[in-house]
Amino acid sequence: MADTNVSSSKKFSGIVICIAFAIMFIVIDLMISPYASTTDEAFGYIIKSVLRLIFFMVSLFTFMSFYHKEAISDVIHLKGFGKGLLAGIAMFLYIPFIIITYYILGAPTFKEVSVSIIITYLILEQIAVALWEEIVFRCFVCEGYYLEENKTAGKRIMYALIAGVIFGIAHAATAGSVENAIIRFILTGVWGFAFAAVYLYSHNILAAMFLHFITDVVVNSTNLVKEWAPSNLMTILDQYVYFVVTGIIFIVALVFLIKGEKDASETAETEPEVENSEESEEDKEAEEEKEEKEVEKEEKDKE
Repeated sequence: MADTNVSSSKKFSGIVICIAFAIMFIVIDLMISPYASTTDEAFGYIIKSVLRLIFFMVSLFTFMSFYHKEAISDVIHLKGFGKGLLAGIAMFLYIPFIIITYYILGAPTFKEVSVSIIITYLILEQIAVALWEEIVFRCFVCEGYYLEENKTAGKRIMYALIAGVIFGIAHAATAGSVENAIIRFILTGVWGFAFAAVYLYSHNILAAMFLHFITDVVVNSTNLVKEWAPSNLMTILDQYVYFVVTGIIFIVALVFLIKGEKDASETAETEPEVENSEESEEDKEAEEEKEEKEVEKEEKDKE
């Protein structure tokens, strides 16, 4: 009973820890942002990246201690990586959508940016974002699922929804208006749900980190555009099809969360067969031993 209570506590405590880390980060980020924006642009991105990397390291070791992981490789590894990418396959739709909508149809004029800006903003900062956000918003929130006795599709969906809601609120908290906050909450909430589905389907956080990094690079590259020359088709894609693509990402994530139940059921069905085969082998060995003893007894009786 005590072990059950401990597991139950850890399931919900992970969500509380996630919220605590999110609040601490938002507060500190708001405090240093004015300074980061007034200094050299590349150096400002380095400051933001360092902050995220610090939060990543602290949250990673907190996660390891809380869930009794002995090594970093117990948290970040390649096992199930391909399975995780499969669960996030719909996210790859986003890349050609952005390229076609904004870079081909939008005919952009780019800002004059240096190589240092590209490296610090599009690479370093996006790596830092993917690392810390996935550990906090996916590992802490969703690890409780793996402590559940009955790992059902309903529970996977529940954990993914919680992860999505918290992720959406965290991003909406810094929006400039109520309207932007609502839009941010919905869009980032869907992405949070999809990243959680990757982790819950594969138990591989590295896959979620990789997908997060790739999509963030593509999306944030649009911030390097000075101005657009939008066409009617671009406007339609931007205002309507964008939400369709987001909806597809949500639906595919939901499918994989449900599919995980089927995989678990198939595994459960094969386990009794293995056990039965082991029992049959033991029975066979016992029968052979019994026959050998009977033969020995008969030989002694003859003597």
